[in-house]
Amino acid sequence: MNAKWDEINAIHNAGYAVVALVLGVPVLTVWMEADGDPFGGCCRAQAQDSKSEVLIKFAGVGAELIFREFRGWSLLFTSSGRGDWLEAQAYLDSIGGSRKALIRDMKSEVTQLLKDNWTSVLAVAQKLREQRCLGFYEVASLVPSCICSKEEAA
Repeated sequence: MNAKWDEINAIHNAGYAVVALVLGVPVLTVWMEADGDPFGGCCRAQAQDSKSEVLIKFAGVGAELIFREFRGWSLLFTSSGRGDWLEAQAYLDSIGGSRKALIRDMKSEVTQLLKDNWTSVLAVAQKLREQRCLGFYEVASLVPSCICSKEEAA
């Protein structure tokens, strides 16, 4: 896999994990493919409400965009996050209200969460590139603003 795509994939999946933990949502595992699919990976988290689920879904692409902008890389070639967007739409529908306003507000909120915890996103991404799969303790140890416990992840 191209090193650039590997780095972006790690940032994408780290974004999910960090936002989940900051929101108090337990992360069971976060992983990424060792080779092959540049978009292969997943963060298994246990969100209990629709808003948290949507914020976590937006966090992957949000982290990519922040990272690419910081690096001065083109914003045209991010992962589409299509699966994330489709899943988020179902949650947005369950919240009710204006979808456009909800998307705007949630994108703004997730961007702020990511920027406030950017050091943690980079640390989780680096560890993910090294190990390819992280459990709760490994991720939580890299996120000082984590507000959930291992018991919640059980």
